[in-house]
Amino acid sequence: MRLHVMNRSADPVTGVTLRFIVREADRDFSAVGFEEWLSDMAPCTEVIYEMDSLRSRGEGADWEKVSAGRIVGKHILFTDHDGRDWVREEDDLLIGAEAEKAEDDPFGSEIVREGKVVALPIVKRAASCGSESGPAGKGPS
Repeated sequence: MRLHVMNRSADPVTGVTLRFIVREADRDFSAVGFEEWLSDMAPCTEVIYEMDSLRSRGEGADWEKVSAGRIVGKHILFTDHDGRDWVREEDDLLIGAEAEKAEDDPFGSEIVREGKVVALPIVKRAASCGSESGPAGKGPS
């Protein structure tokens, strides 16, 4: 299982923060929360996180491998080339006050254990890259 994050626009984005959870299949009601800072994403770039690189805080202070489950993207925060801040959610693109609210509530009502990524993601050129303009074409997805 993998998580793919893509900037399919012809413009770079900066200050990229990715928030996602993994709902582990073998643990009832278990969700692991991740917040990853990607810094910048060049135009037409794809970033891939492998499941093997994900860890969760186990009993005590030990980090353990996250068991296979379902990866759910929560938010991608980024700044476009004009300096505007955006938040992309699964089915929406927020700017301004709506975006600020999403920043303050990273995982919504999900109960999560702390997660971390222990290996660098794969970075490659996106398979498709458009020249869309306006909010629908803005930033990573």
